Amino acid sequence: MPQGTGTFKGSSVIEELRDAQKEKIERWRPKTCPDTECMILWNNYIEKHVECGGSFNCFGKMHTTDILLYKAVTHVNDYSHCVCAPNGQHIKRHTRYMINEGDAMMIVLGFVSILDDADPKYIHKFLQKIIDGEVTFRIGEL
Repeated sequence: MPQGTGTFKGSSVIEELRDAQKEKIERWRPKTCPDTECMILWNNYIEKHVECGGSFNCFGKMHTTDILLYKAVTHVNDYSHCVCAPNGQHIKRHTRYMINEGDAMMIVLGFVSILDDADPKYIHKFLQKIIDGEVTFRIGEL
C-alpha cells in the first residue's frame, strides 16, 4: 500500500504540522499544481518517480469555494483531487477535480470496491486497522 502525506479529518497532528511546518508541506506540492493556495491534505507525489514516468494523486482543501450551477443542481466544492498520469503519448497530464465531502465519500467507496475485488482479505484487515486507530497518515511520512 503506498504511503501518503496526509491525515484524516479532525486530527490534531495535521493542524500542528500545518502551522509549524508550512515549508515542509510546500515541498510536497507537485510542480504541476494548478492552485498554489490549495492546502495539501494528502498526496503520493515523489518527484523522482514522476520524472521516470510515474503517476500521482493529490488531495487538498481549496483556498476558495467553487460554486457551479449545472441545470437544476448547485455544486458547492471546497476540495480538490488532482491526478497526474501519462496519456497515450507518454506525456504527463494533470487533471483536477473540484469535489465536496459527498464526492469524496463516493470516491472512497469506489476505491474500496476495487481493493475488495482485488484482495478481499487485505482490504478488510486494512479497514479494521483504520477503525482501531493503528493506521495514521501524516505529512512527511515518506
